[in-house]
Amino acid sequence: MVSRYLRTRPPSVAILGIALLSLTVVSASTDVQTGLNGNEPTTAAVNPLSPSNIAVARGLSVRLSTDFGVTFPTIFAASTNPPVYGTIATWSACGDASVTFDSQGRLFFSYLLCGNDNAVPSNRVDISGFVQQINPTTGVAIGNAVEVTGAGALNSDDKTWIAADATPGSPFVDNLYVIWTRLNGGSRVMFVRSTDGGLNWSAPTQVDAGEGFVWSWSVPLPASATASASCVYWPAEKAAE
Repeated sequence: MVSRYLRTRPPSVAILGIALLSLTVVSASTDVQTGLNGNEPTTAAVNPLSPSNIAVARGLSVRLSTDFGVTFPTIFAASTNPPVYGTIATWSACGDASVTFDSQGRLFFSYLLCGNDNAVPSNRVDISGFVQQINPTTGVAIGNAVEVTGAGALNSDDKTWIAADATPGSPFVDNLYVIWTRLNGGSRVMFVRSTDGGLNWSAPTQVDAGEGFVWSWSVPLPASATASASCVYWPAEKAAE
């Protein structure tokens, strides 16, 4: 994974069906500290309309650069007070941040919140994934965060990862995709899609046979012209190694 410094890493490659992902994060000659601390997966994305605009996310925070990553002066911090339901009394940070830009340069941030009951001390009763659109230069939230992993149901969800089809001319351009692991009595890879800029999302769908686990470099791949979408994940037995 990328550390709290933006630096070069070797390619990470995984194959599912005919999908192949090779990802290399390239930095300038010196490391740049983004100001995001903690021991959480860190992700980065570059605005396709303005390559000087870079977003780096960790935990519940996103740092923004408009000078090709030389500085990251702007920070967005996700809210921990979305609507509660069931036995959830409060939300708290759970992290696993991920960011993506679509073809219009819109920035989307996915992350986890933990739902806690009102016991003293409180018990964790839910982990859910949310998506928030962010202004990519000012860091201001656009609209409200949307719970995408199944609002209204208590689940144990982990490692949400978001991607956009940012390919001009694609029949699915600007679709958003999120995958994650659902750990309710097993390890299942789940999938949702938005076709309206993150306002509404499909119902969660299981895409593996119950053996998968989403790690930091597991990603949904945008749909192709054949109307199929692919995702990359690790088999659970490999994730345990």
